[in-house]
Amino acid sequence: MHGSGWGHGYGPDAVTDTGRGWLMYATLGSEQTLLLRKGVPGGDNPRDDPVFSVIQGERLAYACITWPRSMVTVYDRRTKLHSSYFEYDQPSLDVFQLLLSDDYVF
Repeated sequence: MHGSGWGHGYGPDAVTDTGRGWLMYATLGSEQTLLLRKGVPGGDNPRDDPVFSVIQGERLAYACITWPRSMVTVYDRRTKLHSSYFEYDQPSLDVFQLLLSDDYVF
């Protein structure tokens, strides 16, 4: 069960799931689930919690809240590298969704 702001990402060959302090990833048909990020849960005021994951092709994007700051990160499924692209103030922008194209994160 997820609270508001947590959610699933999915593509034709993989799924992600977020929960308080966790970002999990699995390729369909695999017997293995990978823990891509483990945050530091902070009760009612979440710290370092991954939220909003989305998959597009060989990349996966997710936002991670370290209250009140947040950061959008992209994970390359081939190279297994995480790249941070955008840091923002969560209370000001109140991001609630991510979109990922071949070239951009929205």
